[in-house]
Amino acid sequence: MQIEKIFIATHKHDVRLTRICVASIRYWYPDIPIYLIKDYYNGDFSTEEIERVWNVGRYETPYRCFGWGMSKLEPVFSEQGTRILILDSDTVFDGKVLDRLEPFSEDFVVHLEDQSRQRVGEIYFDLEKLNQFDPHFNFLGQVFNTGQYVATGGLLRREDFDAVSWTTTPPSLRYPEIFKNGDQGVLNYVLLKKAASREVTLAAVPFMRWPQDGIRDINLAKLVTDSPYSDIIHWAGLGRQRVAAMIRSDILLFFEAYYYSKIRLGKTRNLLRTSSAYLAETSIKVLRKVNNLRRNHGQNNRQGSTQLAAAKSPGNASAIHTR
Repeated sequence: MQIEKIFIATHKHDVRLTRICVASIRYWYPDIPIYLIKDYYNGDFSTEEIERVWNVGRYETPYRCFGWGMSKLEPVFSEQGTRILILDSDTVFDGKVLDRLEPFSEDFVVHLEDQSRQRVGEIYFDLEKLNQFDPHFNFLGQVFNTGQYVATGGLLRREDFDAVSWTTTPPSLRYPEIFKNGDQGVLNYVLLKKAASREVTLAAVPFMRWPQDGIRDINLAKLVTDSPYSDIIHWAGLGRQRVAAMIRSDILLFFEAYYYSKIRLGKTRNLLRTSSAYLAETSIKVLRKVNNLRRNHGQNNRQGSTQLAAAKSPGNASAIHTR
């Protein structure tokens, strides 16, 4: 079934990765409609250049602040009957991913994975507490990362997510002791339960790779029109550092170079932005070290003052000296 739109969740600290993600999609699909779901929880930020140069739209939502991952649910709720691909910003295409996904007609397409019970409890949901919350939920041992999945809009409703409080800013989990990591645990719960009851259909397709061990074989020279690859690479949890320091940064930098090839004075602009980000990051690290040193110094001074006061106390025999 044809994928009609792509939605990318982004926020203030993900703009660089968003540029790279968009460029990787446009590299193979110059015409597919792409929309940014902007989360202003970390502050306002501009995506004007991405939208203007790369023909990308901005998806308007009823909320400005979402927090971890909740923004990705908005088009799932509202894009009635539309076949959509949902993405995190720290993802890239390594080939014609849509061609691989479009043969499937199920309502949702996800990359299911086997995870240990401990790992499921850490990043999805606490199984024992979930069983108490919903004894009818039958967990079959597989889960999916919500940074990439295909959905048919309108089949899931906001009302299905009663484990989320939509009246707080940002929306929050009602039962954080059960569900973990923003949208991830609760979406797995809702979708897997509906699939088990045959309210929706679900296809399990291995179309995502982790950078830790899944992309060693990717040859950068083969990222051309007829790329032999057709996966989404997801740097989940690994994008809070300099891009050049990330695993297989050559792939990220390849698509970043492609992004700036379409920008006036692109190389200069890229250099200025990268340098500015590096200086800001370095300044923050230095400031944290200074604050830690001041804090430790203050504690040492307080401890020294306390010890000195105790030593001078009349009741302290060790403080009495006679000549």
